[in-house]
Amino acid sequence: MKKIVSLLILMIIILAACGSAEGNTSKNRTVTIAIQDSELYETIVEHVKKKVEDEGIDLEIVYMSDWNIFNQALANAEIDLNFYQTRQFLQNANETNGWNLVPIADTYFNNQGYFSSKYKTLEELPEGATVIIPSDPVNNGHALHVLQQGGLIKLKEGVGFQGSQSDIIENKKGLNLVEVDFNMIPNMIEDSDLSYLATRTIIQAGFVLEDALILGDYHEEFIMVLAAREDNKDEEVIQIIAEAFESEDTKNITIEKHPIEIVWH
Repeated sequence: MKKIVSLLILMIIILAACGSAEGNTSKNRTVTIAIQDSELYETIVEHVKKKVEDEGIDLEIVYMSDWNIFNQALANAEIDLNFYQTRQFLQNANETNGWNLVPIADTYFNNQGYFSSKYKTLEELPEGATVIIPSDPVNNGHALHVLQQGGLIKLKEGVGFQGSQSDIIENKKGLNLVEVDFNMIPNMIEDSDLSYLATRTIIQAGFVLEDALILGDYHEEFIMVLAAREDNKDEEVIQIIAEAFESEDTKNITIEKHPIEIVWH
């Protein structure tokens, strides 16, 4: 009888060990995340990478530069996550391409506004001034909204953040609005009278927030999100990474290193 009891105990121990091993295996995997090559993104993702290592997760960072590739790669399951866009940008990408990508963690709001190397106030801005704004639809609409907020233009009622230049119904100073790639704007500061900058491009152009002639308001639609697919968003490893993104220590280290660029949600 003692032998039978001992055998049962041994079997229970073995089964428990197997269950534990299976639990660890579920987390012991590599998860790929695509980000832009930026100190701000790296601050967050490198911190999260170290944080989830204790959970047996290897967060592999993939760098991309073309904004059009990030979501396509995620939709095609070539990567597991991406971190580079606002909630509004993701929504627009889904609507435009028929994707089913989902935000699974909220992080920070981009400080953004209009800056000038030539003028200190909006009143100094001359008639027909050249104003540089982003060309992509989401940032373009946001930039026009902020320009309206500063009282320099008026948009059709109801366009919100979805406006384009065709929606401008009043341009008080006859501003010449020039659309360029968002990432190129810091290189064009000297050739413009006023330029729209956000987060890292503010620093690239050599400004601080106090230099802004117009500083944009906080909006939930423009919080930066961690994105996954509908088919992987509920996986345990994905949820662990999402929690790490939203953790208090991730927030604190990011605010400490990038106070000019962001406001945490």
